[in-house]
Amino acid sequence: EVTARTLNVTRPELAEQTVAELLRGQPWRVIFTRRKRQEQVDLVNGATHLAAGDQVSVLGTPEDLQQVAILLGDPSPEQPSPEQLSQQHRQCYSIHPQGLPKP
Repeated sequence: EVTARTLNVTRPELAEQTVAELLRGQPWRVIFTRRKRQEQVDLVNGATHLAAGDQVSVLGTPEDLQQVAILLGDPSPEQPSPEQLSQQHRQCYSIHPQGLPKP
């Protein structure tokens, strides 16, 4: 089952790596979809850098999302609405029509 979660980035040392570098070698099947930094919301790609204070939306299985939460920080109280979740799934499908990427 694929679900979405919004996570607060709390580790400042993560800013030194791109999202692609953070995920390299990890067994997780997740897709980072959006980053909210202050009031600006951007789509995430492999070259995106995260910083402490960012909120990032991630798609994946509950088990994989829990591992990403441990890496990034705490779950955000601002979870996606059903409409946002549906839109994120459509965006995910348009990027990966065969499903989530294999590790």
